[in-house]
Amino acid sequence: MPEELICQKILINNHQNNNQLHTMDEYVDSIIKPTNNNNNKRLKNVTIKKPIIVGNNSVKLSDEEKLNNPSIPKEHTHKWQIFIMSPTPKGDLDLSFIKKITFKLHDSYQPAVRTIEYQNIIKNTKHDRPGFMVEETGWGEFEVGIKIYFQDGSQEKFLQLYHPLRLHSYYLILNNET
Repeated sequence: MPEELICQKILINNHQNNNQLHTMDEYVDSIIKPTNNNNNKRLKNVTIKKPIIVGNNSVKLSDEEKLNNPSIPKEHTHKWQIFIMSPTPKGDLDLSFIKKITFKLHDSYQPAVRTIEYQNIIKNTKHDRPGFMVEETGWGEFEVGIKIYFQDGSQEKFLQLYHPLRLHSYYLILNNET
């Protein structure tokens, strides 16, 4: 059974008001919708886990790309993306529980803080995936600060994490000679 279906088949019984909820999405909706939490307080002893992918990719800029695009500084060597997206192959896991994400880039990028709202779609050669992405060019690696803000009804504080932006693939080369 594909991973994305396993999450959907979890049965959650007798949550609020003895209602039986049949899928993980129904359960999450029952927790984060403002109408179900009239006193606007966080619910105690409730944990919701939703998988996401945090990552980046990069490609080396060709000389032709640098010449044809005067907005790319001469010292920049790579085009890169940093993203948060659905972990399913088709990108069909709903990310609507996230209101927005801010990416804090190196101070040499202006503006250094980029805010991406929920409606964004990450274009992919195979599929469009729901997600959040910043695309830039550069020459160096640095740590990106990421703040994930949840929908207003969740009463949750933002989640802060860091991701090392890598431009090069680092492989461990093992020497099999003895």
